Amino acid sequence: MKNRWKIGVTILFVGCVLFFGPSRSSADDLNTTFSVTFDTSSLVGQSGLELAFVLVDGSGLGDDNTTITLNNFSFGTGSGPSSASLQDNQFFTLVTDPFVAGSALSFTVGIASTNLDQPTPDSFEFAILGALGLPIATTDPSGLDSLILTDLTNPFSPQVSDVSATSTVPEPASFVLFGAALMILGFAQLRRRHRYV
Repeated sequence: MKNRWKIGVTILFVGCVLFFGPSRSSADDLNTTFSVTFDTSSLVGQSGLELAFVLVDGSGLGDDNTTITLNNFSFGTGSGPSSASLQDNQFFTLVTDPFVAGSALSFTVGIASTNLDQPTPDSFEFAILGALGLPIATTDPSGLDSLILTDLTNPFSPQVSDVSATSTVPEPASFVLFGAALMILGFAQLRRRHRYV
């Protein structure tokens, strides 16, 4: 009788763990979505604008573990892409799309990752490029003029900036900072890769 009770409790416990336990195959799995809206009225009438979406692979290996999908675009009276997607199949993935500014720009960002790269996580960035290919001025405190900046360890509260009300002309210094930051990230990834080989 005692053994039947132990067996019953064990079966009940295992069943509860399997039924109520995590449905993910890994504790690092991530699947989240957030929406953003930007006031782009100060950009109306400017030509040569592009939306720039960047995915940096934290491992530096292009391990295909993260996908970013961009949907539900709305441009006010402007126009642009209907959707876009990025896959971290290389160290640095950049997707640009032509953009005609309207009163506002909004879209949904979907992030799916099967394994969060450690110690440096994958990161996602969004900017609007001006006619010269330079990021337009934003309120980004880092000085990179990003409108969205997030790493996958903290995708639920991405850093979201606004188009700068004081200046919509791209600042060459912003482009230099942006390029320098990407170079530093690249060198750090190469150094980590060689350290673990």
